[in-house]
Amino acid sequence: MSLIPSKCIEFNEERKICIAFEKGKIYRLNNNSSHKIKKVKIDNCIQQNKGEKRCDYLMEIKAIKKTIFIELKGGDLVHALRQLYSTIIYFKTEFSNYQIDARIIGSRDVPGFINTADYIRLEKEIRPTKGTIKRGTNNIYIESI
Repeated sequence: MSLIPSKCIEFNEERKICIAFEKGKIYRLNNNSSHKIKKVKIDNCIQQNKGEKRCDYLMEIKAIKKTIFIELKGGDLVHALRQLYSTIIYFKTEFSNYQIDARIIGSRDVPGFINTADYIRLEKEIRPTKGTIKRGTNNIYIESI
């Protein structure tokens, strides 16, 4: 049984361009491969314990077994890492055979970001899936599949 309630699914279809946005931050996935993509709103929709924070969205590409977890953040990139980690751990069984990618879209860069304990912890979770952690620092991140 899925951990994703149907009320949290924004779309599950083939789209050329898939966008997640919030407060001026934009994640854009160009779907050049014409895969069916499921976009799920996580924050304030998926079950979470009191005090627990989740990332904003995920996009699942079932045909290639890939899930992209997305956090649209102002400036606290360390907090974004914690939100992504918490969400990925929550969905670990749901996407156990998937490549897990994490995307952080913020307004600025943080020097030394990849040397923080939270980054290293997230990377240890993602690396075995052959996933990546990427960030956009000018309020936008664009990638293609």
